[in-house]
Amino acid sequence: MSSTLLKYREALPSDSAEISRLVKVYVDDEEFLSYLRYCLEGTAYGSSLGFVAETEEGKLAGFTLFREGLHFTEERSDYFDIIRRDAGSGKIWSSVIVVTDEKFMRRGLGLELFSKTADRLKEKGVNCVLMEIWVRSTGWKPAWGLVRKYPWKTLKVYGTVRNFYSEAPGRENYICHVCGHPCRCSVEVTVGTF
Repeated sequence: MSSTLLKYREALPSDSAEISRLVKVYVDDEEFLSYLRYCLEGTAYGSSLGFVAETEEGKLAGFTLFREGLHFTEERSDYFDIIRRDAGSGKIWSSVIVVTDEKFMRRGLGLELFSKTADRLKEKGVNCVLMEIWVRSTGWKPAWGLVRKYPWKTLKVYGTVRNFYSEAPGRENYICHVCGHPCRCSVEVTVGTF
């Protein structure tokens, strides 16, 4: 990837419109976009952290966003008790999203943004990161490649929550944004420690 064409910086609440533009390509869901805006506002208060990559024209090529505490993008808490027990008194943050513009895919940008954010969390004394690894109904895990390439001290899969999005409260008839059918995607609950 030609990093010289991109400028990296921490994400800000003012990035909301550009982030929504990027995300809508993959998930055109107002409830999720509202959740992202809420998390992005947390960057002003230190309760969220992310990085963006900007082109020379000022357009976002990709971004990451992490949030303090244990959180899924849906209102669920599968495995939270055991994760808290394993983490002990350590600080836990949750990965909210990693997105790259289609023009920048398969160039290492997602890993670079993920690494910048994870490294900054490590500097802040965070001990572990919860990741909601999306598992499509075909079994493909789009983010798994970048997650396993990061140099974690440990990387543990706690389990899989089937039909994660369609069985979340208020999402019983959720239509998958990828296939257009009732969602059968799952989530692999994974925690990386520093």
